[in-house]
Amino acid sequence: MNKTIKRAQKLYEKFVDIHTDVYNYLSETNDEVKGIKLSLGDLVDMGYLCREIEKFMEELRKEIKFRKELCGKVISLAIAKQNLNDPGKVVERIEGELATGTPDVKLQAKLPNRGTEEFHKLLEFLDIPKEMAESKCFKLSWNGMTDLVTQLAEEGKPLPPGVEKSWPIYTTTFRRRKKRNRKDSTND
Repeated sequence: MNKTIKRAQKLYEKFVDIHTDVYNYLSETNDEVKGIKLSLGDLVDMGYLCREIEKFMEELRKEIKFRKELCGKVISLAIAKQNLNDPGKVVERIEGELATGTPDVKLQAKLPNRGTEEFHKLLEFLDIPKEMAESKCFKLSWNGMTDLVTQLAEEGKPLPPGVEKSWPIYTTTFRRRKKRNRKDSTND
């Protein structure tokens, strides 16, 4: 296993320990907080510390999510290139020691603005009545449109009317390998 991955695994194990410690602490102090067994000043301090921890956790969550998505994009793009260069040997899944990655490429479309001529062309294509589309109850789904545009491209069909451009989105779904196939000692 690569030293970068070993370090990430150690950080993961530390995080699991911290997660357990924090949950235990919150459970242990729950009655004190709810029963107002702490002074109001102590509750203020606890609330403040919780807020600060929350900020750190949120920043960390965003950075970790970004790194996960970056890994997924790099994997998916590399596999897409490899599959184009050697169509007889299509790779559908990558296996690491800890996890399996399934790359995917979808098309994201630039959706037209509400009320424009392009918007109404798209709605007509989707068989959505104009009155419904103009109501505040209706909103196009990014995920739904991504799936539609991807499906149309796979079928060799053009973009729907009103949609003028699209671009590829490279992603990878990560799944933990089953224990019997894994070469590590982390718990399931």
